[in-house]
Amino acid sequence: SKYKVYIIDDLSTDNSVDIIRDQIKDDARFELIVNTEKLYQSGNYDLICRNTKSVKNDDIVVEVDGKKLKVWQDGVVDRPRVPACYP
Repeated sequence: SKYKVYIIDDLSTDNSVDIIRDQIKDDARFELIVNTEKLYQSGNYDLICRNTKSVKNDDIVVEVDGKKLKVWQDGVVDRPRVPACYP
């Protein structure tokens, strides 16, 4: 596969983790990370860019927050913000 999707649960209080696990099943393109402490948006982004060995300096990282995910699930695609990872 030419892409990898990291989905981070930042201590959600709904059933989103179960929904995501059900949707991705054994698809190796997707990795669910369930936090044990709240990292918020910037901490989660840092977690992926700095602490995930498979993310390289020249990779493109696209961030989509929970609100965008809800819009995506409802079938209305919105344009996500596209930040970059720097070494």
